[in-house]
Parts: sequence; C-alpha cells; structure tokens
Amino acid sequence: MEVVEGINVKNIIEAKLLGMHNGEMVYLCHGKYGEYLKYNGQNFSIPNWAKQENLGEMFNLYHAVKIIDYKMKNKQQF
Repeated sequence: MEVVEGINVKNIIEAKLLGMHNGEMVYLCHGKYGEYLKYNGQNFSIPNWAKQENLGEMFNLYHAVKIIDYKMKNKQQF
C-alpha cells in the first residue's frame, strides 16, 4: 500500500491509505456520493470546506484526522 502525502480530493478513484491515527489506518475512498474517509470500521463524509480549492487541493492525513476527531467528538455528545 502507498501512503499519500497529499491528494486531490476531487480526483480520487480507488482507496488511498493516508496513514495511521491512534493505531488504525485512515483511507480516503470514493463512493457513490463522493469522497469519504474510512477509519476504524467507520465511514466519515468529507465536508465541503475540505474540498475547496483554498486548501490547495492537497488533502492529507492532517486534514483527515481533524475531520475524524471532530465528527467522533460531536457524535458522542448526542
């Protein structure tokens, strides 16, 4: 498997390994409704801000971890 430093979120076709977070692999995947993250057996949608060009089109593990941590934290509050 290939670890990706940065990737254009708009052009992903097959799953790419972004790296490890808390001992689990983080993948950037493309599905029927667009791109999403796969981490620890869960899927996480990628918000629009991460798809915008002002991100320099370089989506990497840092961005993925921010999204995953935010969504997991907010999910526990409900």
